[in-house]
Parts: sequence; C-alpha cells; structure tokens
Amino acid sequence: MSEERDAVAGFLVARGLFDAATCARVVAEAGDSRAAGEVIAGAADEVVVRRSKVRWLTEGALAREVTDRLMAVVRALSNDYFGFALEGAEALQVATYGLDDEYGWHIDLGPGRSSRRKLSVTVLLTNPTEFVGGAFELGVVDGVPVELGQGDAVLFPSYLRHRVAPVTHGERTSLVAWITGAPFR
Repeated sequence: MSEERDAVAGFLVARGLFDAATCARVVAEAGDSRAAGEVIAGAADEVVVRRSKVRWLTEGALAREVTDRLMAVVRALSNDYFGFALEGAEALQVATYGLDDEYGWHIDLGPGRSSRRKLSVTVLLTNPTEFVGGAFELGVVDGVPVELGQGDAVLFPSYLRHRVAPVTHGERTSLVAWITGAPFR
C-alpha cells in the first residue's frame, strides 16, 4: 500500500488498501439493500440531495477483517498527518450509485452521534472502468476531484465538505467508514 497527501485540500489517499477480491466480497456480503431513494435534507442554508442504495457491513468475519485493516491504516496515517485522538469506527456503509445517482455537497460531522466523527474514509469498491461520472470531490468552494482506483481509500477530516458527483453510466459502489473519537472542543 502507498499513500499520497494533499496538504492544501487536507486529505490522504491510501492506494491499494484492499485488493479486488476483498472489494468483491464486501459488495457481495453487505446486508440487504435499502434504497435511500432521493433524500433531501437541509444543511445550514443549502439543500443536500442523496440518491443511492445503502447497505451495511456490520457482522461476521469480513466486517471484522475490513474494520481491523481500516483501523490499522487509519491509526498509522492519522497519527502522522491529522493528529486526532481516535477510538473506533461506526458500522461500515456500502453505498451504490446508479444512473443519475449522487450525493450533494455535505459534511459528515454534526450533532448527536455524528459529533464523535473525526475522520471519514471512502473506499472505492468498483473498478473505475465500470462507471462514468461519480467523481468523489473534496473542497470548500469548487472541490478537488480525488482519483481513486479499485480498493483505494481517501481519508479526510469529517468536517471537510465533499460530494459524489452524478453517475452518468454504470454503477459506482463504495465503502464508507466514520472513525470516531471524543468530540472536537
């Protein structure tokens, strides 16, 4: 596994975090699909649209294996780059974006349980040749597209604004993890 850093945008990319076989297992073993449909929520003065199908990887050997691998890499990289005190991970989410699906600009940090989120991790499970569009972008204004290959992960503070652009062909599936710690003070 190799890593790339973007000090300006404030994120890390871990290349080759999971191999293609592990990515396929996660897609196959995630829980029953629950269509999120179109979710429209207010975020301050903005409207956030999310169209995708969401499943969860919560139990069993694969969930433990994936969580353990994620946490080992996140702890190693976070100590050196972000310096956050980390405790654990929330349940792993598997999100599939089909034609015209997207997740508008949002942040992962919020009130209640979300206040404990320190780092967000997105792992691309699909080979990028299988879809068009669906770019993962981070940024305050226009956004920086993050180029991910199958099994690559992007790690970023949960307070950074990000989105998944609309998919224009095929399907894009990703694994999302929120790494928790004591709320920011």
